[in-house]
Amino acid sequence: MSYKLNSVLPHDIRVLRITRTAPDFSVTCSALGKCYHYSLTNAEAHDPLRHRYAMHVRKPLDLVAMRAAAVALEGTRDFTQFSNIGEEGGRPRKRNPVKTLKRVEVVELGEGVSGAMRIEQVEQSGAP
Repeated sequence: MSYKLNSVLPHDIRVLRITRTAPDFSVTCSALGKCYHYSLTNAEAHDPLRHRYAMHVRKPLDLVAMRAAAVALEGTRDFTQFSNIGEEGGRPRKRNPVKTLKRVEVVELGEGVSGAMRIEQVEQSGAP
């Protein structure tokens, strides 16, 4: 089955495994965790090869302060103020706005040229 799917997918997308799931499985609501990566370039001029994938910041970044702020984000927090709580398609949303950020780290990818703030894992607390 994966061979047939791969034959119609773009070359940079591949199906490696297919697994049967429960009928009530939801990709959005059944996930145990998520991983987010936020990339930026930190230089006078924006890297033309990364302009679609990274935010450009011209002013020098204070990586020490960014790392301290990243550590302060770790732990369990209520993100209601940042969520779109309310109705979705006429039905009340069931998602829990309380999340646990397992690890948040700031990584410098190149000497003063590129950087990335990476939230490695966000795991939902409580029932979905």
